[in-house]
This record gives sequence, structure tokens and C-alpha cells, in this order.
Amino acid sequence: MKINWTPKYFATSVALVSLLLVGASSLSASAIQQRAVPVPIAGSITKNLLPSTDNSYSLGTSTLRWKQLYVGTQIRIGNLLITPTGITSVSSSLGITIGKEGGSGFLTTFLPIKFPDGTVQSSAATSIVGATGPAGSTGLPGAIGATGPQGAQGIQGLQGIQGIPGLPGVNGLNGSTGPAGPAGATGPAGPAGATGPAGATGPAGATGPAGATGPAGATGPAGATGATGPQGSNGSNGFIPQSICGAGGASLCVIGATGPGGGTIFYVDYNNQFSGFDYLEAAPADIGAMAWASTTTVSVPSAGGWTGRGVGTGLTNTDAIIAAFAGGTTGAAYSARNYTNNGKSDWFLPSFGELKLMDANLQGLAGISFGTASTGFYWSSSETDATSAWSWWFRYGYGSSGAKSTATNLVRPIREF
Repeated sequence: MKINWTPKYFATSVALVSLLLVGASSLSASAIQQRAVPVPIAGSITKNLLPSTDNSYSLGTSTLRWKQLYVGTQIRIGNLLITPTGITSVSSSLGITIGKEGGSGFLTTFLPIKFPDGTVQSSAATSIVGATGPAGSTGLPGAIGATGPQGAQGIQGLQGIQGIPGLPGVNGLNGSTGPAGPAGATGPAGPAGATGPAGATGPAGATGPAGATGPAGATGPAGATGATGPQGSNGSNGFIPQSICGAGGASLCVIGATGPGGGTIFYVDYNNQFSGFDYLEAAPADIGAMAWASTTTVSVPSAGGWTGRGVGTGLTNTDAIIAAFAGGTTGAAYSARNYTNNGKSDWFLPSFGELKLMDANLQGLAGISFGTASTGFYWSSSETDATSAWSWWFRYGYGSSGAKSTATNLVRPIREF
């Protein structure tokens, strides 16, 4: 039979030494016994290692022992056959006994196995467990388990001891003195003092003689000039000067003054010649260069001839031109009539005669263009004929006729009031 066995109850473990076969070709048992270090053996051993005499310590002594013994398939000691799979009897009819009964430990077969502590193993077929080996190293920590459910809320703790009261704060600054209260009522007047006795009236003195009359004094200085008297009544022509011009709108309106529309006064009707107005005012700047009208085939008879060229006809000429070109939104007349400035929207295209007054009276004022040898013409609202209209050249002081729809001249609106 075969039993796998590991020493468990032996006081002294069986320790087999390691025989390193790395040296000589033959080695005696006595030589091996005397060695304390591996004996080198060259090549391989082809013969049995036999002791010269019967020697029970051929592979060591009680003090000099081999730590390990490496063998091939099996090693036989007495009736024991030691193989890589365990200890086996040489013959199936022979038992296996290791150790001495009554000694520190033994193993026997064919009979119940008995250990030194009195334990009896009755079945020899059962393998005997050897001594427990040393504990292995601790394994790696396991994964963290899932978080358990939240525990019940604990009982509320006792209220803490009240803290020590803080030190008193610093006194605030004194407030400002309030306003004085009202004066108290005046106390009652004290009693009037007693009237003293009247003194005695003395006798009247005698009247003296009259003195001589003195000489006349010098004449005093002349008094200040009195205020200006009210304006006299209007003259027979009915002209009334107006003081609505200038920066503040309170100055007398004269030629060159800033008019109510923000432009420049260039004519005053002192003789009351025109019943519809007393003043003519030119716009503060040109409003561009453009054609007189959109076509040269429309005639405006009321704006032509001597009547259409006179002073005081610019407004009626402008309205007649706009009516003749009904629906038109371009041209000098339309642009001048739609011009606004300083809150005034009653501007129009001046007549030929009104442009001449501007040339005569302004003389460089109001930013009138002096022009060049071929530019600087200003359109009037006076028509020459069906295809042309009058313009004025301030550079040389004369008029010229230009085609209504192809000539491009400057436009300076005016107004009357």
C-alpha cells in the first residue's frame, strides 16, 4: 500500500542534505560524511555509491547533516521506497514503520496508526495530515462594499452652555445740538412810573427887531435830462419799424441784421411801397446747385415779363412754377418752397429783381458765393421764356438766361415779413 505522509508529531524533522552532483566521477561514503560543503562531481555517476563498511551515517552525522537531497525517480532506505508521490513499501506484503515506538514519533501500517500524544488513526488508508505550514501572506484588500443605508437620526444633543456675555460696546458720539426752541412769550409790561410834577412856565421874552435882508444866493446847477418822450404817431406812409431781429430777437430790423428766420435782412420798405411786407430776409446759406425745372417745354407766363421780374413777385412766381409742374418734387422752386430754418417754413425762390437787391445791399454778407469766371450764378423765379429762366451772377453784377432743365445754378431761398 501507499501513504502520502508529512512529519507532524516528530520532535525532530527528517532533514535530508542536498548532494550537488557537479564534480568528480566517483565518491566514497566516507568522503561524503566528512564534507560540510557541496562536493563537486564532474560528469555523471554511472556506478552505485557503496560504503566501504556498514555505516548508518553514510550521508551525515547527528551534527553534520545535509539540508536537502535531490534524487531522480526514487530512493530506497531499508524497506521504504521514497518517490516524488510519497513513501511506499518495497513489497506490498511489508509494512512501513518510521521511527521507534515509544520514541518521539513513529508511523506504521497494516495496523492502526498511533501518534505519541495517544491519538490513534485506525484506518491506514486515510492520509495523515502533516503539521500546519506557516500562514501565507495576507491577500490584497477586497473591493469596498456598497454603502449601507443611512442610519436613523440620532437623538438631539443637549443645548450648549450659554456663552459669557460680551463686554459693553463703546458709547456712541454725542448727537448734534438740536435747533433752538421758539422764543417764550413776552411777559406783561410793568406798571407805568408816576408822572413827575410839571415845571413852572417862564415868562415870554420881548420880540426883537427884524434883521436886514441878506444878498441873493448863487444859481444852482441844471437838473438832469428828463426821460425820452413816447414815440410820435406814424407818418403818413404807414411804415412801422420792428425790433424782432438780432440774436435775442429784440433788436431793430435793419439791413445786415439777423432776421427771425436765422438769415440776413437785405431789404427794408421804409417808404411802405409794398403792402404785403416790410422786410426781405435771405436764408443763411445756399441749399445746393440744381436745375430750374424738370423740363423745358412747360411755360409759366405769370412768372415772365416785367411783372415776373419785379420786387415782391418771388413768392407768387414760386407757387405758380410748382403748380405748372404739378407732382414734381425737384427743381429750384420746389426745393426753396420746402426749405425750413429757425422754425420758419415760408421761404421761396427770389425773383430777378429781388436777387438784384441782394447784390446791391449785402455786398459779401450772408455768405453769397462770389463765384468764378464761369460759376456762381443764382436762379431766380423769373422766367425768360418756355425753355429758359433768369439767373444773377454776383461776381460781375448782371443777369443771364439759362436752360430750365439743363443749366445747374445755385439756390438761395428768401422770405418776407
